[in-house]
Amino acid sequence: MQNIITSSGNVCLWISGQMTMNPCVWNRTRMYRAVSIALVLFLVLAIMPVAADMMFLSDPGRSGDFGTGGNVPANTVLWQYQSGGEIGSSPAVVNGVVYIGSGDNNTYAIDAATGKELWRFVTGNVVSSSPAVVNGIVYIGSLDTNVYAINAATGKEVWKFNTGTMVGASPAVANGVVYIGGEFANLYALDAATGAEKWRYNMGIAGGSPSVANGIVYLATGNNDVSAIDAVTGTQKWRFVTGQSVYAVPSVVNGVVYFGSQDNNFYAVDATTGTEKWRFTGGNVFQTSQAVANGVVYAGNNDNNLYALDAVTGKEVWHFTMGKPAASSPVVANGVVFVGSMDNNLYAVNAKTGAGIWQYATGGWVESTPAVANGVVYFGSDDKHLYALGQVSTAPSSPASSQEKPSPTKADLSALLPVMAITGVLFLAGKR
Repeated sequence: MQNIITSSGNVCLWISGQMTMNPCVWNRTRMYRAVSIALVLFLVLAIMPVAADMMFLSDPGRSGDFGTGGNVPANTVLWQYQSGGEIGSSPAVVNGVVYIGSGDNNTYAIDAATGKELWRFVTGNVVSSSPAVVNGIVYIGSLDTNVYAINAATGKEVWKFNTGTMVGASPAVANGVVYIGGEFANLYALDAATGAEKWRYNMGIAGGSPSVANGIVYLATGNNDVSAIDAVTGTQKWRFVTGQSVYAVPSVVNGVVYFGSQDNNFYAVDATTGTEKWRFTGGNVFQTSQAVANGVVYAGNNDNNLYALDAVTGKEVWHFTMGKPAASSPVVANGVVFVGSMDNNLYAVNAKTGAGIWQYATGGWVESTPAVANGVVYFGSDDKHLYALGQVSTAPSSPASSQEKPSPTKADLSALLPVMAITGVLFLAGKR
């Protein structure tokens, strides 16, 4: 018995003086086809965006853009969870869990579908910082002067770093480094795995939450400025001065830094050089941060208006008037802008036209900037509640839960692609 390679590429067996095609074990053409399909699936996996991380205003650059996945959330309460304190922290939603801080000194992990508490992590003071959830770790600050790294699955402490001053700012995490500032002190760069300090930058006076893009950290301070700082060395690259303090967190999108100031102006500055590109003057101060999506900047002003500005020219596209000034920063998802107000409402506004879609009234200011995932908008309120608003499922439900289960995320689908690739190879290789 011996192997014979035929002209078609089949490897066959010579048995008892006869060549048989029936026990052929491979076909080169089929092998090439199978490998090609596997490579295509692998490339799809490599380029497919995975929503596995989330932080304040969605990403390290603080775009506030939550994309177009899922349904447009409605103003129907799917569930609400009551904490022991006001919720000014903004949620991060990762792998079906909502992470958020509270005025009762806790950081919570809440099931995104049911509103059930999974765990809580107790700190020594108020947690107004918004969590960043990256690679299975929750990073968050507390007014007890510490920055914490918490295991996202178990709620157990991984490490903590003491800044010596209150930490109300929200961390940005990029390239294995946590960037976060303490009140009236320094901006810190900490190793995300160990909490070890890499460098610190003296802000001189109260600073906000940093943004990170293209190896640069952008930071607004009470020194009437926004600074660009090298993300590796901590050295200042440029400083842009405004007429008053800047409390907004800068957004960095397409090489431009966007932020509002207490001098009533909203600025667009070149991210590389720090030179002004344009400014827009509102009717009052710009207190909160902004969102940038699809060539439009959305920013709330204390004149009770939410403004939509052309990201290139700074020209007003539309404005939407609320009952009181914006208390949260706006975010954008599925063509809708969501923003909280001092009039206790969360508003949903058409991103293109500025027309109001709906509003939902809570029992307190909505300072918590919303997060959107799987067709649900999550946000906190000063009434101590965390809310989940969305479409109610029309499918039959069990008595235990009438919540609509979230659709598979891109992360869920990405996790299946390697299995699909291997299955495809085995199937095609085995076909006759």
